[in-house]
Amino acid sequence: MRILLLPGPSKTGTTHVQRFIASNAEFFSQHGWLWPPCPFSTGHASAGGFANLMNALVAKDSGCGKKKDKDKDGKKKRECISPKDPCTKKYLGASPDEIRDFYKKMFAEAQKNGLNVVFSAEHFSGVGGELGPAIFSALRSVLPFNGGLASRDGASGLEVATVVRDPREAQLRSIYAQSSQGPPVTLGGRSRFVGPFRGWLCNYFSQKSRITPNPLGLAAAYIEAGASAVAVVDAGGAEEDGVDLADAIACGVMGVPCKDGKVIGIEGERRRDNVRAAETSDVGEEENRQLREILEALDCSYYDYFINKHANITKILHRRNLFREKCRGTDPLIQVKAYAKIKDLVCDSNVSPQPNTTVSIGGIWLTATVYLVVGNALGLLIFMRVLTLKKRQVPRATRQYNISST
Repeated sequence: MRILLLPGPSKTGTTHVQRFIASNAEFFSQHGWLWPPCPFSTGHASAGGFANLMNALVAKDSGCGKKKDKDKDGKKKRECISPKDPCTKKYLGASPDEIRDFYKKMFAEAQKNGLNVVFSAEHFSGVGGELGPAIFSALRSVLPFNGGLASRDGASGLEVATVVRDPREAQLRSIYAQSSQGPPVTLGGRSRFVGPFRGWLCNYFSQKSRITPNPLGLAAAYIEAGASAVAVVDAGGAEEDGVDLADAIACGVMGVPCKDGKVIGIEGERRRDNVRAAETSDVGEEENRQLREILEALDCSYYDYFINKHANITKILHRRNLFREKCRGTDPLIQVKAYAKIKDLVCDSNVSPQPNTTVSIGGIWLTATVYLVVGNALGLLIFMRVLTLKKRQVPRATRQYNISST
């Protein structure tokens, strides 16, 4: 049995692939791949149906809830992502044990019926942070491999597919666009960045645990945790080959019938709707080149790991610029050093890490309330002052008699 997880990272085409598989779930089931249902329901989940799964599995209280929901101990629940999504609603009020039991039975049933399973959520890219051990523990608790990420004989197991964008710094621009655009506030207290691209880079790379710009590090983390195989798609190479990212994964990883790099039986254009852009001209061409070189040096720190040490369980698809020239002439940089170098590049005397450069709904409401109260008070004082002045300046009215002749 194969279980394929698409964990992102963010802004590498994950949403596009999710929509492709979810909208063609029946097709993939006919070729041995199950896109699982929502908890406590039948039918296939939506493209974003697993966005809350990781939170549900690792949370101590209920997996997720509405904005003001609390568990039986009075603790605030994690708020669900996309609360209007039909699949998301299934998580509301459910405990981690209930969510865990549902998926444990689902995976076991799929194994019994000889089906492979594919699911996806970018929250599973959080293994580089403090939730890493909890994420792996949660996955082991639901997978049908006796407490591991793979069977002991290696014949079955969890596989992970990640994507490396090209040029490398393009991912950073997309993350910034998503972080800084949209409404002034977002529901649930999630915040957005307010400021230029350079300021965002300075803040972002001041947090050394972020694994999002490091898709190879993400794949390596899953190998170290016991995954049975990983696949890495060089997005730039796929584009040069005229292959859509969704087809690259369906054909090269899932192994469904394909011809000329396209899935046979799924017609139509492969649309990408979740594409964002933002003003990033404050970081010039030369600095963009340096960003690219730093991230490529970060990639090269994994060259031996994937090409030699774990070549037997690693598949690299459409490789072009990834590990360019086998990394000859490039001094590899581990993550902490690469991030420090980016920070040194973009942070200067005028731009430094500022923890308060985000706007949240709580802050907006408080600020708006203060301004409203103060503004009304000042307005009232000015109005009263004007009335007082007018009374002092206007003389008493003189009686006038209208004499009419009769």
